[in-house]
Amino acid sequence: MESGIYGGFEEIFASFKFGCLKSDPRAFELLTEKLKEYGLNPEECLFIDDRLKNIERAKEKGYNTIHYQNFPGVEEIKKELKKIFVF
Repeated sequence: MESGIYGGFEEIFASFKFGCLKSDPRAFELLTEKLKEYGLNPEECLFIDDRLKNIERAKEKGYNTIHYQNFPGVEEIKKELKKIFVF
């Protein structure tokens, strides 16, 4: 949050808000249900994670993804966000 990268997003959903880990198959089901409350589909959303397994699962569910590997630096992710006009 201190880096300011959340500024281009209307809402941030974190797995802990759903009471489960991203590795739990229910995590994406719960996320998709929550998106419906906002009138959104996975294709309209961006999933960012450092674990390739989670990225692959998100892609399977239809999410746009960024595989964030330069934790805790934010320069890489800022470049990726600029590519998709979010940041």
